[in-house]
Amino acid sequence: MSKVFGFARPNVYDRLVHFLFGFLLVYPLHEVLARYSHLRVRWLYLLPVDFVLSYSAAYELIEASTAWTLPPDAYDPFVGLQGDIWDGYRDMLCAVSGAAVTMTLVWIRRRFMRA
Repeated sequence: MSKVFGFARPNVYDRLVHFLFGFLLVYPLHEVLARYSHLRVRWLYLLPVDFVLSYSAAYELIEASTAWTLPPDAYDPFVGLQGDIWDGYRDMLCAVSGAAVTMTLVWIRRRFMRA
């Protein structure tokens, strides 16, 4: 996949998984909030994206704290940094981007189905 799209990173599947995590998890969160809460419509679209971002950040913190227990030479391969010190931040960006795409599509669908 890296050769096809010209990515410098040898393994982009990690980013794809983070994107799909946000893309697929945000809709069930949206539905749970819509059914069991009395939130305004604006919050029904914003909070699931915030939840995905916080879950992703918690995962990155757990991953880093687990890696800190390893010897220094095993830290980078465990975390999968591959020479990228911003790996955790970019993974969180992928997750929140996937969530934002899904919520935008849900909003567009519901907006035009009502009309």
